[in-house]
Amino acid sequence: MPDSAIAVWQKAAKYYKTSYLVWMSYTDVLMCVAFFCFKDIVDQSFHSKQDRHDEARAVFKDLCMKNLDWPEAIWEAWISFEHLFGSVQEVDACLDKIERAQYQVNMRRAKVGGSLFR
Repeated sequence: MPDSAIAVWQKAAKYYKTSYLVWMSYTDVLMCVAFFCFKDIVDQSFHSKQDRHDEARAVFKDLCMKNLDWPEAIWEAWISFEHLFGSVQEVDACLDKIERAQYQVNMRRAKVGGSLFR
């Protein structure tokens, strides 16, 4: 069941590439599956959780620089994710990457905004 939910949201995210809502739902499912991973053996559960955390982190890293309709929502979700599941180094790396992405988004918005008044 969890893998099918992930597959559905993964397909939706590929189809609606710029929708922050779809991407938020996809990353939420990854985090929920990682958090509520029910396995018979503790070691398998830990590895499965870690795999899902790594998968969610990779999605957030990839999304950080994409042109989304509301990137700030994704950035806040990523920061929250790293505070819950990441190390200090992962939180710092997340904040650094988001800072670079914010600069690019602000420059893109300024360029578009400036062209509206010409």
